[in-house]
Amino acid sequence: MTLSGEYVQGTIDRELVYVMNSYFTPRFSLYQSADLDINRAWRQQRAGESVSLSNLYINGNLKLSRALSVGFSYDNRKNYYSYQWRSIADSLFDDAMRYGARGSINLRLPNHWSVMVNGGIRSKEGDSKNSTSYAASLRKSNITPLRLFFGVYGSGFSNTYTQGNHASVRVGANLRSGHSFDISYGGYYYTANLTRESRTSQWIRSNLNLYLGRHWYLMQSYEYFWGDDAPGHRVFVEAGYRL
Repeated sequence: MTLSGEYVQGTIDRELVYVMNSYFTPRFSLYQSADLDINRAWRQQRAGESVSLSNLYINGNLKLSRALSVGFSYDNRKNYYSYQWRSIADSLFDDAMRYGARGSINLRLPNHWSVMVNGGIRSKEGDSKNSTSYAASLRKSNITPLRLFFGVYGSGFSNTYTQGNHASVRVGANLRSGHSFDISYGGYYYTANLTRESRTSQWIRSNLNLYLGRHWYLMQSYEYFWGDDAPGHRVFVEAGYRL
């Protein structure tokens, strides 16, 4: 537990109690954190209460077997009054509570195969429609003798304003001496709910990581996008020294 206070020229900016708890076993883990705002003076007048929960986060993971694990997370949060917002009209300050929950399943199969599936939902007080999202992947690693790996990924979302999907495939290798490379191809499609306008884009990307010895490394990335959004080439190069 932590007590915290921030002040601007003697005026309260924010006072809060931060609470964090965690519990771990070989099969089960649980983490929780929360922000409890202490509202005094002008903050109590604006918030209408002396104590308010502005943030709560809970995350848990359960290992059902050596191959299967499930996870769950929940959070809620809302904006809090701070010094810079003390003069704003109540009608302009967004203090609606936002909620979110997400679940996941991870399955490790023989011969270095793995499957991941997750999905979540988010809502906001006053909104007529919830936001939903989901994702899934199938991966294979340690394909000998070159230690190749590949993966297929997909995701989607839907909210008040847009809905869409994304898919990609990635192939690469983790080489000896710390070198690695991969190449991937993907695309996404989304539609604006109000105008029914649809947009589609695709991309191809390559990454190369080289360990040059004596703590020096070189990273290179090249991307080519085409379609409706931001077409063009992108190149990234980084050289560095790790202590």
